[in-house]
Amino acid sequence: MKSLRRKLMPLLSGSLLPIIFASHAILRAGGALALGAEDVVRVRFGYFDAASPILAACGRGWLDLARNVQKNLPAYVVECFPQSAGVVAASRLDNADLDIAGLGSAPWAEAVARGLDLKEIYATDWAVATGGIFVREDDSIEGYKGIKSPRDLINRTIAAPSGSTMHYQLLFLIKEYGLTGQVNVIKLSLTEIIEAWEDEDRNPLIDGAGCWGVASEYILEHEGRELISANVFSHWGAGVYGVAAVRRAFAEDHPEFIEHVVGIFSRITDSIRDQYGRTDPRNSNRWDVQENNTVNFVGSIVDVIMIQGETPGAPSSDQLITVRETLDLGVWRTTSEQLTCNYIGDVKGSCTTPTGHHLAAIKTAEFLLEQKLISTLGIMDPLLPFNNKSDSCEDQYSFCGKDIIDPSYLASARTESDVGTPLGQYEGSFVEDDGEPGKDVVLAQLEKLDADAGRLPYAVNEIGRVSEENLSSGHSNCTSDSTISGDFVLNGTFGDGASALPGRSYSDNQHCRWTIYPLPLDDDGLVEVRIQRLRVWSGDFVRIYSGCPGNTSRTLLAQLSGMYENDELPDALVILCIIDILMFFRVSKLSETNELYLLSLSGPFYQPPFRSSACIVVEFDTDGNQERGYAVDETYGGGVKYEEALKNKSSPQNPLTSPSNILCSLLSPSPTDGFEIFYSRSGVPKSDHCNGNAWDSDGLCLCNGTSWGGDCSHTSFCIGNTRVKIEEGKTYELQSSVHATEMALSSDNDIHFIVGQDKHPYPNDLDCTYELDFGVDSFDETRVARIELYYDIEEAFDFLRLRSGLDEDSTYNVLSGRHSHPETFYIPVDENGIASLHFTTDDKGRRRGFYAKISGDYSPNLTCDLGRFGSRCESSYCLHKRNAFQKAGGNESESFAGRVISQDLKSSIRPMPWAPDGGCMWEIKPNIDFTGAIRLIFNTPIDLEPHSVNNVGDKVIFASVGNEQNTELFVESCESDEICDFPWQTGECTEGRCDIRNQIEFADIGANINTTLIRLVTDRNDGGKNFSGVDVDVHFVQSCPDSNCDSAGGTCDVGLCTCSNFIACDCSCDYISTPKNSTNPVTIGLVVGAVALLLVTLFLVYYVKRKSMLLHAREEDLDKRESQLKAFRLGTSKFGDAVNFIDSLLKPESPLADPREVENLLLVKRCLIKGNDKTLHIPGNLNKSPGNRYIMNEFAGISISSDLQVNAKASVSARNFQAISRGRSRHEDGAFNCLPEFASLDVSQQTSLFELLSFSNLRSWDFNIFDVSAIDEANPLLLVAWAVIGSPYSQFAMAKQLERKNVKLSHFEGYNFADLDLEIEIGALFDYLRVIQRDYKRDNPYHNAIHAADVIQTLHSLIQMSDDRFEREQIFSILVAAAVHDVKHPGMNNTFQVNTFSNLALSHNDAAVLENEHSAHAFKLMVQGLPDKDDNLNFLCHVPAPKFAEIRKGIIEAVLHTDMSQHFSKVGDIKSRAGGKPWDEIDSKLRWDVLMYMLHLADISNPAKNRPMLELWTDRCLDEFFAQGDEERKLGLAISPNCDRNETKKPDSQIGFINFVVKPSYVVLAEVIPAVGEHILPVIERNLLYWDGQKEREETA
Repeated sequence: MKSLRRKLMPLLSGSLLPIIFASHAILRAGGALALGAEDVVRVRFGYFDAASPILAACGRGWLDLARNVQKNLPAYVVECFPQSAGVVAASRLDNADLDIAGLGSAPWAEAVARGLDLKEIYATDWAVATGGIFVREDDSIEGYKGIKSPRDLINRTIAAPSGSTMHYQLLFLIKEYGLTGQVNVIKLSLTEIIEAWEDEDRNPLIDGAGCWGVASEYILEHEGRELISANVFSHWGAGVYGVAAVRRAFAEDHPEFIEHVVGIFSRITDSIRDQYGRTDPRNSNRWDVQENNTVNFVGSIVDVIMIQGETPGAPSSDQLITVRETLDLGVWRTTSEQLTCNYIGDVKGSCTTPTGHHLAAIKTAEFLLEQKLISTLGIMDPLLPFNNKSDSCEDQYSFCGKDIIDPSYLASARTESDVGTPLGQYEGSFVEDDGEPGKDVVLAQLEKLDADAGRLPYAVNEIGRVSEENLSSGHSNCTSDSTISGDFVLNGTFGDGASALPGRSYSDNQHCRWTIYPLPLDDDGLVEVRIQRLRVWSGDFVRIYSGCPGNTSRTLLAQLSGMYENDELPDALVILCIIDILMFFRVSKLSETNELYLLSLSGPFYQPPFRSSACIVVEFDTDGNQERGYAVDETYGGGVKYEEALKNKSSPQNPLTSPSNILCSLLSPSPTDGFEIFYSRSGVPKSDHCNGNAWDSDGLCLCNGTSWGGDCSHTSFCIGNTRVKIEEGKTYELQSSVHATEMALSSDNDIHFIVGQDKHPYPNDLDCTYELDFGVDSFDETRVARIELYYDIEEAFDFLRLRSGLDEDSTYNVLSGRHSHPETFYIPVDENGIASLHFTTDDKGRRRGFYAKISGDYSPNLTCDLGRFGSRCESSYCLHKRNAFQKAGGNESESFAGRVISQDLKSSIRPMPWAPDGGCMWEIKPNIDFTGAIRLIFNTPIDLEPHSVNNVGDKVIFASVGNEQNTELFVESCESDEICDFPWQTGECTEGRCDIRNQIEFADIGANINTTLIRLVTDRNDGGKNFSGVDVDVHFVQSCPDSNCDSAGGTCDVGLCTCSNFIACDCSCDYISTPKNSTNPVTIGLVVGAVALLLVTLFLVYYVKRKSMLLHAREEDLDKRESQLKAFRLGTSKFGDAVNFIDSLLKPESPLADPREVENLLLVKRCLIKGNDKTLHIPGNLNKSPGNRYIMNEFAGISISSDLQVNAKASVSARNFQAISRGRSRHEDGAFNCLPEFASLDVSQQTSLFELLSFSNLRSWDFNIFDVSAIDEANPLLLVAWAVIGSPYSQFAMAKQLERKNVKLSHFEGYNFADLDLEIEIGALFDYLRVIQRDYKRDNPYHNAIHAADVIQTLHSLIQMSDDRFEREQIFSILVAAAVHDVKHPGMNNTFQVNTFSNLALSHNDAAVLENEHSAHAFKLMVQGLPDKDDNLNFLCHVPAPKFAEIRKGIIEAVLHTDMSQHFSKVGDIKSRAGGKPWDEIDSKLRWDVLMYMLHLADISNPAKNRPMLELWTDRCLDEFFAQGDEERKLGLAISPNCDRNETKKPDSQIGFINFVVKPSYVVLAEVIPAVGEHILPVIERNLLYWDGQKEREETA
């Protein structure tokens, strides 16, 4: 090619220069292609294929923009491309495959943190519920157990598109539930998720997926269900949103066009916010999906999404409804809302602190950093040196990353008056904003122009729509193995099938290969391939190799992917275009010979040729992302009508149809998808085919390190394998690209690379190898490649590997990050005289690259100083391999193997995500024949980033060679000593880290003592902290001939037993070595160890249960959040009419005027739709549903006047719990209906409660009330009271709700109070208990509704221990008393009320103040009901007055019985009257007294409960006591016993309370009910031992 250039240069003069410059300008026009006098810029817009209002603009072509003659601006044609995930779109923006794209908040945060040159120009949506976590149902596969709740995700496999917003939310869920490291998360595209779901034999089986769109629909249709929706995550604090992001360079080059785009986006979004036409009546029709409205925005959106099986331009009614419902679930912000500091900000400089979207991006990025998905916060991190400057982060009017969001385009688009010049794709001046509020004349004018032009609201051309039967898209028809061989096939073409031809797109999940063999009889011949057409999206690859199948050695010649920026295109591209232009115009100065030579090269070729005397293998691999295009040109990016141009190729008068223009149009950034390759097996020139460089025996060129490709003609950036022949005494330069020079990469100050400020970053998806050939003849063991490097490589994502040879096992060191001063390495060459550099980049995040100087050298056999590594001790960090053991000097014995240290003492350990199986490695080979163990003595404690045991990132691995036995040491994060139970840990938790023993022997920790590799592994980041790594001495320890050192004839020295030949042995020694004290006796150590082991054993159960308790507490909040959304279902109600009613209220003629009311109604509507997936959005009869008024009042705070709605019964309980009619059999099914609070829970929660609230489970003394509150935090009292008092009807109602088959009321046991002669109004009873529950003070740590529920269950358990010896009417009364016994408790006890002269004390004359108030309030509610309410709460309204008075007296007496001031007198009374008596001697009155005594004991039962309830209730009780003590101290009162947080010791308080109050009370009850002695007294004794142990532990500490 260089010789060609030399021949061409004299010709590039005179009249040819304008042609050449014009041709070159075409190639550098950023997408613009000259079409006569008119410039057209083709814009690629990538969008998320889910319902969003802005997509209507693609369907209608409103993103196109006609040329502006007045301002001399080009026309813009927008082609729309669905993207399978935001993370894919981000990569394609970085690669310039796309110009504008929609991204989710997680991909956007990652892109910003990784320095992609993008900026946010518009916020597309907030919390759109298009996704969720979906799981398999029970028995979806025979015997399969489904996932009922997030707790069931342990050891399951869940898929999600890598880096997507659902991936982010899945990781959030795992963290929130404490499941880190216990869930197998795999990364699959949406298509791959569907394929994996189909494959029931897959290993591992996919149990669920975080997904959306076609994948979620497929799962729901194939025995799957939604576990958690994306909307739920939003309520949990993991909200998501969408942004429109643009390449910064593109936006700066085309600001008017970007204003136009966000102007259209915002107008359509404003329209859906006014979807009922309250401001602009036209908006109602735009979003109405009635059958007679065929032209609407929803139809355009359906078509743009390109839903599987849908007919282009004919959206089905089902999809119209589905998409319309999805749009209702979204939250869309108006222009005025967006242009505030709460969202993207304004352009007036008023946002002096981060805007809402800045903060959201930072918060999301911080989570991604914590999850090790990114290495830094990048431009958003003020602690990084390149951000700590006055012009970026410190100024009060600025903050880090401020320019990642640019609201100026939106502000300009909506404030400029000249809004219609041109208007969309229509040239001319049409409208000016008339300023009328809410009336969008732009949209109206566009609709009118479309109608006049007869344009449908759908695109004319598209590619790649997926059929109903086939999940894949595209036109590829290539196979996995194609062969080109034989004597007669000399040249030709092949491709994927789409071949980058108009209207075609290649297929997803393709794996194709072509092998081109040399001619059999042509020993010296070369095989050549040239790329004719290429458009391969990032993530898909064309790879070209040299080497025939079966040959283990093959060379990568090129890895091609993406569509490079024009100034990154290979030089051959420009030259060949110029050649074709010259040939077209028949340059007269060309000789006939030159013309023939040019003719042999001309044509639509670009990229350098690739040649080999061996086979050439071409492989084409595509990922699972569907490549589709919507609103594409009929030639899809060709710039001219390709087929028509070919027909008119012989007409030189038409420059638009010339071969040169065809070629150059193909070189524009918008060619068509796929590829086509020309191959030749004959006539490939052999002379100077390497452009002045030599070639090897395979015919591969030996390029010079600054040029690449099959003929060394590519001079832009590295591509494939480059061979460099190293000669003695010469220095060679290697570069990653032509711009990666020594000057560009060296700097005196550490200026961070920013993509937008550095015009020449390396491309993504590179795979380059520089093969340094020093020659086999010159090989000796001291031969090294001296490599002096400058580099700027994206840290922890892109890597430069230095190798002693070519294969992965020969890696010497791995470099990443930035080094602006020369760093020199000495890489040993292998036995073939080869060393190499291997440069790889991922799909995003480009930097400058590297520059290297290479020469040959020799390395003497050196012993490196401490903290130095390498052949010449050149590195201050440990290497991947060839880390020599360091000699410490001074105390080495013959057993001392060496010292392992991770880096010099001045540095911190570096991230090494490139080596998950071992970053730095040391090999231990015993130097004695009778080794018994390997002993590690740590000079300093291991200092690595702490991790939980299920999510270890940084670790030291001891891997035994010859078997798979590995032992891992890591710094475990901890909260208490109990966690630190590995044998190599001390058992102590210090500052959140488990301490590691100072001395470890492999025999102790179960590791193999044969030849061993020590591997140091670190993850992607250290959370902004610095760690010092590892510093340990390694000793070989011989086998001990006897049990201890003395009997073996050995001596002890510094804790090591030396038996013979001055070699340490593994006998027990008199001393154990520790850095602080080397004379601690062994016996003391053994005793300490035994005590530690005993403590661990004693508290192991406690720890496990406490951890479970804490998990339940965390789950309470999670379950509450999820149930809030589902509560809108109101049991089994249907909501079609309710949604229609809301629609009617939102119509313009509705009397609602307050915007807040409209917002509330929209929220209600979204929730109702979520509970009823197929609701038609057509206004219905206002009086259809009697529940509409209740829904509006209860959930939206809106009162509907009677003229709009018939009266609806306000109480949900009155609808769901019918009173038992007089004369009706109490045994009829349905006497008790299901609580709406139970029915509103999801099936998994209902199932859990059904098991928990069974009558038999409720009688257990081990029942944990917190299990109930974890499922429904708001209703523990109501649910437990319903289950106990309502038994067996409540259990039967739960079974019916769960649709259990063949269940009858007789299958369940219970009290059956419905058969009492009291004629209890069951509906009123549970309405009453609902109000009682409400009146418990939730802020009280102890005296709250959970405590009341616990007392009911505990009392029920005690009653069941008596073998049903009490009268049912008495049991009913005592259970009601238990429910109300602490209602309205203020959190301060009777003593406090009396001492402060509170209103309560004054009202009740200082006597049983709180107990009197509890009972008085209970009966006020029962008799009088709620103020201003007509609800009947008197469930005893049918009871005759004398009977009512008797029941009332008993309940009051029972509540007063809980007064602790009467405790000892009550104990004495029961002991004297009932203790030891046969049951038949206890009359009804005494039985009632025993029941009241049991209520009192249930009230103080917490110290008699098993752990973890014991601990949790104790903490809650003391928290409430301490709050009272704080208030007493504040008021100057004497602090009550156990209420002084500074003096009260928890163990002492509990020991005293149990010994003097609880235990004697239960001993007396055991005399009456013997089962108490069997089931409860042993628990009390265990708890006393527990608190004694806690006390001793505190005193010891």
